[in-house]
Amino acid sequence: MPERFKNKEMDSQNIEIGKRIDFIRTTKKWSKEELARLLKITGQHLGNAIKGEVGLSTRKIINLSKISGFSTDFILLGNTKCIDEEMKNLIDIAYNALNKATALSN
Repeated sequence: MPERFKNKEMDSQNIEIGKRIDFIRTTKKWSKEELARLLKITGQHLGNAIKGEVGLSTRKIINLSKISGFSTDFILLGNTKCIDEEMKNLIDIAYNALNKATALSN
């Protein structure tokens, strides 16, 4: 695959992961500063990760999973198969609402 396409694919993956990180943050009612402190990163780095401009390390993704209760599959891939059906429906509703709000603000 040509490099220019890899970068676009990585960018869109980072954007989607960033949306899920922000979804987790808002679901847990954590401020950006609080989540950054919990992950031991700067607020700027967290903000850039939420925007999809940078990724989080594997260690930070695992830590986010541990402190939030959301699986790494959900954080990285949006996979909700390991979540019970009721929780999956709530996540789907909230995640779709977040995506619509994000689209409206752009």
